[in-house]
Amino acid sequence: DCLAFHNFSLGVDSIVIKYDETKADKAGEKLSEKNVYANPIDWTMCSWLALGIYCFVFQGNLVVNERLFLKQGTKEGAGSMKYHEQVVGIVRGREDAIATHMKVDKLNPYGLRKGAATHAVSGTTAAPSIPSIARRGEWSIGSVLDVYWHFGSVGDHYLGRILCGLDPNNTNFGILPPHWNMEDPLGNDTIREAMELMYGPILRCYNGRSENPIGIVLRCLACIVYHSDKLRETMVKYPGHDFSKLPILHNSSLLNRLKELVTIEPTNGVMTTATGVP
Repeated sequence: DCLAFHNFSLGVDSIVIKYDETKADKAGEKLSEKNVYANPIDWTMCSWLALGIYCFVFQGNLVVNERLFLKQGTKEGAGSMKYHEQVVGIVRGREDAIATHMKVDKLNPYGLRKGAATHAVSGTTAAPSIPSIARRGEWSIGSVLDVYWHFGSVGDHYLGRILCGLDPNNTNFGILPPHWNMEDPLGNDTIREAMELMYGPILRCYNGRSENPIGIVLRCLACIVYHSDKLRETMVKYPGHDFSKLPILHNSSLLNRLKELVTIEPTNGVMTTATGVP
């Protein structure tokens, strides 16, 4: 519930999240940064894409409250409860398919976090270190090791790439995220037009404020442009899908101009080196 725009910042080639508090650390004294990466290869695993779409669909709430999942005036816990209900709703009616992978009665939102940890430690022959995984989940590894094994950003960078679905045994593990091929994207009329079209209310609401998410949604917009063909395919295949609400997908002229400005290749002055690569 507490996740808000002020918890986000820009990494070299990641989006960095640091919570204010957790259930086990209400004072937020031992919390660590979490590097979240884009996935240019598999759009269904791209967190930047998901965040960009979410910010557009729910920007009506976000302009009155910087919290991503808790609406203005609702009680603490309402956001997590809604998330829980929606995850359960997704699987409802698909029990037979799920039963081939796991016990249906064991499926719950908490398992997604535990499943991610299992994937990180056992889903590859080049697993990240246990301390990195424990710190990512804000889990204790014992009173002694908690004192001697501290958070390290390099380990979290590597873990972040694995969690976004990239394979450390593949040559494309160090791929850069979709990004604009210029140092000042907002100085470009085409990008500015797209930002206004997609996130105009957010830009105006947070202008001049310390929690201004413009840098975050700017990176997310590049991912939306990069994966736009897949989004359009889904929009056509499933009429009424939320993707059809994205105005940028209905403006072919603007979208084609934007595609020429997005790249995953190293760009001087913007993004040249991939972090989290051994």
